Amino acid sequence: MENIHYRTSVWGASKSCRRRRLGNKPSIRSLCSPASIRTAAALSFASLLGCSQDLPDERLIIAPRVLSISTNVVFSPTSEPDAPGLPPKVQALPFDTVKISPLIVTPEGVVAQEDLAAAHDPIWIACELAPGSGLFGCISKAMPTALGDLPDCLVPSPLDLSDRGLPEFPTPCIIAREGAPEFVVPLTANMLIGGDFEITMIASSKGGTSTDACASPFLNDEHRLPDDCLYGVQRLSLGPREQLAALIEQFGGPSAGLDSGSQSDVPAPDRAMHIADFTVIRIDPEGEILGQPVFLERGDSIRVGLGETIRIDVSSPKDDLQSYFIPINNGEDFEERTETYDAAWYRTWGSMLSGSSNDPDSYNEWTLLPSGQDDQLIPDAPIHLYYVVRDGRQGVNEYWFSVEIEP
Repeated sequence: MENIHYRTSVWGASKSCRRRRLGNKPSIRSLCSPASIRTAAALSFASLLGCSQDLPDERLIIAPRVLSISTNVVFSPTSEPDAPGLPPKVQALPFDTVKISPLIVTPEGVVAQEDLAAAHDPIWIACELAPGSGLFGCISKAMPTALGDLPDCLVPSPLDLSDRGLPEFPTPCIIAREGAPEFVVPLTANMLIGGDFEITMIASSKGGTSTDACASPFLNDEHRLPDDCLYGVQRLSLGPREQLAALIEQFGGPSAGLDSGSQSDVPAPDRAMHIADFTVIRIDPEGEILGQPVFLERGDSIRVGLGETIRIDVSSPKDDLQSYFIPINNGEDFEERTETYDAAWYRTWGSMLSGSSNDPDSYNEWTLLPSGQDDQLIPDAPIHLYYVVRDGRQGVNEYWFSVEIEP
C-alpha cells in the first residue's frame, strides 16, 4: 500500500529486531535503538542548514494521519465463500464487492469507522490504472479537474454484459462520500489488458479545512495544499487474471481473445495476513520483569507506571506470505517471488526501540518516558501505539492498543 499525507515529516529510522529470549536485565536496547541513527543524521542535515534542531520523528503521531487503507473483498457472486479463518482477499474480480477501510489515527486514538464521516467527511474516488502505472498515475492524468466535474461511479451488473462489447465505465468517478464505503468492481476493457484500480481518499479534519476545500487544490494539481487535509491512495488489484475469461464466458460477454485455460493453472488470489499474537511484558526502570506476559486484543488498554518499558512480542504466520509470479522480458517469461513482511510502529508519546520490522516473529520495546520531541513530561490522557504490517503487494493489517500511565 502506498499513501500520502502532506503533513508528515521526511525522517524515520528503520531497523529490525528479531525475537530473542528476554533476560531480567535486557541489554539489547542499544543494538536496535534508532536514537543514535536519528541524532547523527539530523545533526548532519542540520549543519547544512546552519542550525542544530532535530528533524521531526515521522513515527510520532502529533496530528491526524492516515496510516493505511485496506480493500477487502466482502462478497463475490462468482466465487465460493471463503473457508472460516482465511485472511480476507484483497484481489478482486469483476462484480465483487470491496470494503474500503481507512485507518485514521490521532493523538487521541483510532477514529472508529462509525465516526469517520462526522470527523473527517472523506470522499472516495476510483480511477482505472493502466498496466504498469504507479499510484496517482490515473488521477493525475485527469488533472486539472474539479470535484463537481467527477461523475458518480456506476454500480455494475453481469446483466450489462453482451456480445456487443463491454459497458462504458466513467473514470475517474466518485465512489461515495462516507467513512468506509463499498465499491462494486466493474468489468472494463482496461482490466482485460492487465489494469487495476486506484482508490483515492480526500478528507478534512473536524473544525478545519472542509473536504471540498481540500479537494479543490489537489484536483487542480496545485503544489500548495492545506496543512490540515488528509490524502491517501491504495491500489485495488484485480484478478487472478486467469479467471477473467471463464467469468466473461459465464455471463455471455466478449472473450477478447482471452484463454480460460485450466482451473488448475489459476493462482490463489492475493490475501492479507494475520496478526496471530500480540503479547506485552512490563519491565521496571531497573530491568526487572513485572508480572506475567499479557495477550492483548486489538484496541485493548492497560495501565503502566511512568518510566517502565513495555516489551511487545508480535507473531504472524509465515504461511500467510504467498508466492506469486511476475512477468519479465516483456512478458515472455515469469519470475516467482514471495511476499515480504514490512511492519511499521507509531506512537503518540514515549520512545520506541525500533520504528520498523521485517520479521513475522519479532519484538519491540516502548519506554514510557518523554522523548526529545514530546510536548508533555507526563501525559494527562491515555497514550497510544499503532502497528501496521504490509506484505509487499496489497495485503495490510493493523493493531493498536492504549496505555494509561500511573505517575
